[in-house]
Amino acid sequence: MLELTFAVRQSGRAALLDALMRTSRPTSQEYGRHLSLEDVNALTAPSPAHLEAVSSFIRRHGAEPRAATPNSDFVTAVVPVRVAEVMLSTRYVRLVHNRSGAEVSRAPFGYSLPEEVAAAVDFVAPTVHVPGARGVQQQGPPRHPSV
Repeated sequence: MLELTFAVRQSGRAALLDALMRTSRPTSQEYGRHLSLEDVNALTAPSPAHLEAVSSFIRRHGAEPRAATPNSDFVTAVVPVRVAEVMLSTRYVRLVHNRSGAEVSRAPFGYSLPEEVAAAVDFVAPTVHVPGARGVQQQGPPRHPSV
């Protein structure tokens, strides 16, 4: 099983920047009146059309979309790897860190989405990004590949 996260495009980013500048400029009458988290979430929430495009896409593949953030800019779905491959028109591979044994599934060849879904998201994860190995404790001398 794989948990896919769809980063749904936020709206209102220009308005958010304007609010930041108004509340941060000492000469502004709104100086210091910063937005609450709820205000920011409301301002940057994705458009209903984008949320529907992503949710419908997930449902068409037999999964249930779940909002992972208060303003629904991240939507997740848990699917078998085979379903993720069909959804994203890609192939997943399992990568294993030599020293730690940590494993991740990634789509190193990229992925694609239907046009209406691609227009609604900034990215899908996990796909191409491979995280660095953290907290790896080396046992004995470093291993070097034989030449």
